[in-house]
Amino acid sequence: MQGKKILITGATGQIARPVAEALAAGNEVWCLGRFGDAEARKMLETAGARTVVWDMATDELDGLPDDFTHVLHSAVHRG
Repeated sequence: MQGKKILITGATGQIARPVAEALAAGNEVWCLGRFGDAEARKMLETAGARTVVWDMATDELDGLPDDFTHVLHSAVHRG
C-alpha cells in the first residue's frame, strides 16, 4: 500500500505499532494513543508517523483531518 492517508488508533499496541511503522514508509500515517510510553511514541515518529495524544474515554477527534483513506481502530477502552 502506497500513497494513502491512514489513521491508526491505539498506536502503541502490540499489533498497531508494527503495522503503523511499516505503513509509514510509503503512506501518511497518523497515530492516536495515550503515549504513556515516550519511547514508543519516539519510535513511531522516527518511522515517519505523526502522533497525536488521544484518550478514547475522554478526548474528541477535533483538529484531526477528515480525509483519511483508511482507518485501523485498535484502541482499547479500559474501564
